[in-house]
Parts: sequence; structure tokens; C-alpha cells
Amino acid sequence: MHPALSFLAALIALGGLGFDTSEVATATAPRPQAAVFTYDSFTARHHELVDWALALFDQANLDLPSVHFVASAGYEPCRGGSGIARHDDRASEITLCGERIGPAYDWLVLHELAHAFERHGLDDARREAFLALRGMTAWREGGWHDRGAEHAA
Repeated sequence: MHPALSFLAALIALGGLGFDTSEVATATAPRPQAAVFTYDSFTARHHELVDWALALFDQANLDLPSVHFVASAGYEPCRGGSGIARHDDRASEITLCGERIGPAYDWLVLHELAHAFERHGLDDARREAFLALRGMTAWREGGWHDRGAEHAA
């Protein structure tokens, strides 16, 4: 298994593989409308990488919201990092920063897409179950390594 896929194992675990969900509320987040993916300033390599990552989510039957992907040569849009995901009620925007396309971008694209999934595809009961599974207490609060959302992604 490609090392970048480890996050999928955790997300699939939320769906019941090896995880007792009997005490988790059965309500799920509403199924999204057909997702639309748009791109801004992407190279052929960016498209290839995003298509690969989207196919992995599709193979795992994980519904993504609509996502607008943006490539930036500089790092300012990502607050100095290599990627960032922003969300509203219906869609996400993922910005990939810098010109380093390589194995680290495999993980980065999957990580940012996982944020889109966790933001739009998990309800509060699933988030709480994941926090309990990881022995954590906060979804978006605290340091980066202490946030359940980062562990999920």
C-alpha cells in the first residue's frame, strides 16, 4: 500500500472496519450533490496528481464536496506552508503552494482532500467517535498535532 494512503485507513475505520459504531448515532451528513472539480493555474502534473488522488477517494466510496483547486508558485496563499484547504457550507478550495511537485505532493494532495472530506462528510457523531478512538478531545482547537481534524486528514 502506498504510504500516502494511511489516512484512508483511518477514515474507512470510521465506517465500521474494526471499529464498534453501535453507540454512535446513525445520523450521517447529507450526501452531497455531484461534486464539481475546478482548477486554476494548474500544470499537467498538477492535474495528474489530483486525478490520482480523486480516484482513490472514489475507490474508497468517500464522497467529496465540490473543490476548487488552485496552484500558486509562491507560499503566501498557504500561510508559508505547502498547502491549505478552505471551506464554506457547500464546497472547499484547496491551494497547493510552491513549485515542488514530487512524492511529498502525493501526501499533501491527499491530506488537503481529506480535510474537504472530513469537513463535509463527517457528522458530529463520527467526529466524536474518531476523537475517542484516537484518545483526543478537540477537533480543531489546540496545536496542529493535537487537533482531531489533522489526525483524520
